[in-house]
Amino acid sequence: MPEHRPEATIWTDADRATLLSSVLDLMGDSVTPIGVGGPRGAEVDRLAKSIETVPEDDLRKLLVDRPSAFLLLGTMRGVAADDVIAAAHAGTVILTLEPIASELRELDQLDEALDRVVLVPAFLRSPGLLRAADPRGLLGAHRNLAYHGGGPAGTASLFARLYDAWASVLSFTLLPETIDASLVTPDGVVPGDPRKLTGTVSAHARIPDDTAAVVQVTDSAGTRRRTLDVLGDAAQLRVSDTGYDLCELDGTRLDHYDQAPTEPPFVDLIATQWRRLIDVPARLDSDSAPRDVLACCLATMLSARTGQPERPDGILQMRR
Repeated sequence: MPEHRPEATIWTDADRATLLSSVLDLMGDSVTPIGVGGPRGAEVDRLAKSIETVPEDDLRKLLVDRPSAFLLLGTMRGVAADDVIAAAHAGTVILTLEPIASELRELDQLDEALDRVVLVPAFLRSPGLLRAADPRGLLGAHRNLAYHGGGPAGTASLFARLYDAWASVLSFTLLPETIDASLVTPDGVVPGDPRKLTGTVSAHARIPDDTAAVVQVTDSAGTRRRTLDVLGDAAQLRVSDTGYDLCELDGTRLDHYDQAPTEPPFVDLIATQWRRLIDVPARLDSDSAPRDVLACCLATMLSARTGQPERPDGILQMRR
């Protein structure tokens, strides 16, 4: 058993309580869960009972009564900006299954806490990509990218998948000039709130320096997968949650790793990233600017609503 087991507090709703219970099972002796809270419900009560604590429906009180090294957010319901800031100031690392903000003004309020916030499971921190030596310098300047991500509705929300997709794309390229997107939903309506997104998003981004990107994400797939293909003018890279393949344009393999033939379960990806943060606490850095990522998400939604290409930098300018 490890000599030091960091304590963790869980905040979840009924929809994610079972999933987070599975995450805690996988973490085993790596952490000590000391508190559970969230909107009241039988599932949240059961999760609290499993770690022998009483559930709390006030996050601020939970953070005061049960301060911990990690706060795992399964939902943003009942989470205020002040709660996140207070946790960050106390030295807590906030792991969240959902983007911490759904609008730029909200993100600005959280600015002083963002260096303590980690989206899980982030594709940029997946086992496949972490095994690769940084390939950016080998790809060349002009790149075309294609990101595909999807899975069942019970795991990650469509907003979380879209945010993760743009974070992955922006780690390899500049902010798009325009994004042209469509959203296929069960009711045919594009919501105004990113947290209410559901269905399938397809987007095409025009990017400076002869670069382009295609993004497709869905919360309606029967199986889960995430892949990123980058075709540069010097080399090409294909990454998944299980491995990567880096080749020169003539097919000569430069680097390769394949962890497993099948995609790891969603809960495994969360636990893997969490354990890495315990082992390497300094790795809280992000590869992409949160404002740029959120602006791309909002431009995608706006384009799906207007049927016209939209500019992420225009959204950034309007919010200043």
